[in-house]
Amino acid sequence: MYYQLSLLLLAVTPLVVGAFPDACYVGCRCIVHTVTCHRLLNSSAFTAAMSALPAETEFIKISGSNASDVTEVPMFNDFRALRRLDWSGSNVTALGVFTFSSMWNLEEMTLSDNAIAVFATNQFQSMPKLRYLLLQHAFAAYDPRVFAGAWLADLRVLDLSENRIDELNSTAGFFGCGMAQLAELNLARNRLHALSVPAHCLASVRLLNLSANHIHALGDDDRSTLAGLDATLDLTGNPFVCSCANAEFVRWMQNGTRRSTLARGSMVCGAGSAHALEGADLLAVDVDELGCGAQTQTAVRARSTWNVLGIIAVVGVSVLILSLLVYTYRWRIANATLTALSPMRKKHYRKLELVDEERAREVVEFEV
Repeated sequence: MYYQLSLLLLAVTPLVVGAFPDACYVGCRCIVHTVTCHRLLNSSAFTAAMSALPAETEFIKISGSNASDVTEVPMFNDFRALRRLDWSGSNVTALGVFTFSSMWNLEEMTLSDNAIAVFATNQFQSMPKLRYLLLQHAFAAYDPRVFAGAWLADLRVLDLSENRIDELNSTAGFFGCGMAQLAELNLARNRLHALSVPAHCLASVRLLNLSANHIHALGDDDRSTLAGLDATLDLTGNPFVCSCANAEFVRWMQNGTRRSTLARGSMVCGAGSAHALEGADLLAVDVDELGCGAQTQTAVRARSTWNVLGIIAVVGVSVLILSLLVYTYRWRIANATLTALSPMRKKHYRKLELVDEERAREVVEFEV
């Protein structure tokens, strides 16, 4: 909605402003404050084209070009009135430190369908008015540090779909929570297994697209984050695993997410699901069919067996220790008693005129 409205407003703007001067680069077409360039095949052509454009240019569209060697060229610095930049499908492979510097009035940027693999950090820090950032299939190698230092407080729409993103790392700068107005976040057709973004960084989001990723299930933290959003969640096309281990996730999906609404579409159990549930509608799966009952009974029997064995082992060790203690103390008491009574017994035996052999025998019997 935000994006469509912006296109309408920016399309009407040229009709009410003055016309361009006659000068325009040979490879470009200039109409009012809008410039369209096609087949700029190297950095020299880019530099020449941008140098020939008037400073009051508001919309630049570059397509069908080759920008693989354009890195440190500060091509857009002179366009302080620039509001829209569409640099899609131009084989952009690297972004230098000065590529997007001093773009203070830019409201919309499109870099879709490129192969960006090398870039300086803090690419978007000089764009305080940026509202729409469209990066669909823009990166050959995505790195969240591209957003490091960016405080995009006015950003409304962020499209990061089809970039082979396998992890969102907020500590590296993807979500520095500087996107307080973000309403639409498109992460479709990536390689995400989880969301792993702090809940307060998504508080303003009203449409979150996580479709066609590699999500088998969402953990407790992600479910808690999504349950608190007042948004439409698109989780269609993911290879969900409907198993006992993911029973809580299945139950959460079926019971709803409190304030959020699930987008309509295909949400089926994928490979690794319990029994014959592969291909079944996740929202219609009977949780009792996930095999938790049988697994629970097996686990209970296993725990019971180990408990019995543990009790037997404890009792056996206790009996052994007690036997050793009894034997030790019995020997000590007998020895102490014999030592204390020995002088008296010697005197008693002499008085009775018993022979030494008899006394010795009784002493041995006493010790036993």
